[in-house]
Amino acid sequence: MRIVVALGGNALLQRGEKPDCDVQEANVARAVHALAPLAAEHELVITHGNGPQVGVLALQSVVLIGSTPIGGPILGVVCEAWGARAGLLLGGVACLVAAVVGAWVTTRIGHPARTADTVAGLGHPS
Repeated sequence: MRIVVALGGNALLQRGEKPDCDVQEANVARAVHALAPLAAEHELVITHGNGPQVGVLALQSVVLIGSTPIGGPILGVVCEAWGARAGLLLGGVACLVAAVVGAWVTTRIGHPARTADTVAGLGHPS
């Protein structure tokens, strides 16, 4: 008999476990050991389920959307070294820095057609 087995989700990463290669390899080894008796008598088709890794990868890709050529590899290294939370923190810090720099540039340079008088409707730009 042909049996299809999808190894993903809890077979690769238990709730609360660190999403690390060593942890996932150990979990796969346990799953393979459990499937060995079936393989002796049946044809097994083993595939990968979409487990929790899909959600983690989606969050990581959202962090630096728009800066993929530069931010993607940097984010990959950060997330691999320190986890997904560090990648989200990096994205938040990058947004905060961009907002502060944008506000500073706007207050320093200003916009010639938007002075205090014209915004309040008291005059015309010169």
